[in-house]
Amino acid sequence: MLECLGLSHSSGRGIVQATTSPVARVLALLAVVILLLTACGGGDDPLEPSTSPEPPTTEATTTTAADEIEPAPLHLAFDGGSCTYEGPTELTPGPVELLFLNKSQGGAAVNMVYIKKGYTIQDVIDDLGPEPSTKHHPPWTYELGTWKSTAPGESHHWEGDLAAGLYAMVCARLSPDGDTYLDAWFGTGLTVEG
Repeated sequence: MLECLGLSHSSGRGIVQATTSPVARVLALLAVVILLLTACGGGDDPLEPSTSPEPPTTEATTTTAADEIEPAPLHLAFDGGSCTYEGPTELTPGPVELLFLNKSQGGAAVNMVYIKKGYTIQDVIDDLGPEPSTKHHPPWTYELGTWKSTAPGESHHWEGDLAAGLYAMVCARLSPDGDTYLDAWFGTGLTVEG
């Protein structure tokens, strides 16, 4: 086995001798260089030991206004007979914060939908028809997950990011069990450009 490593053993004397072939010398030199680089941390100077890294800091970092985008406030209120929106109708893509207030005497919900390309906010209004409508969104819209049964006097808070496109929101009156919408009122349309 020693022979395959380029070593020989003198019998009886316990001495191991290395052969000095050019390949063995190059491999030995390469091993020493690799050992020095890895032992010293592989810095710019392989003979200068690396310094240990500083311990992680436990101080809280603060974000500045430039680091954080404030969500656009979208406030929708339902009083049982109408849906009132307060907030911008033209937005840039980014975070929004929807606050739905149920001021009615029964269960209610809000539904925000993305309007597929080729349709307009007016198309949503026309599809819903006279208020209260028996529809809460047209089939060519996508629900964004804002729907939540909200008890009388309670509010529902939803946060999300809106991409460029058109959106619509409706308020819906729910059945007493809160599982089914009975009718809906148009809240607003939103145009997100950017």
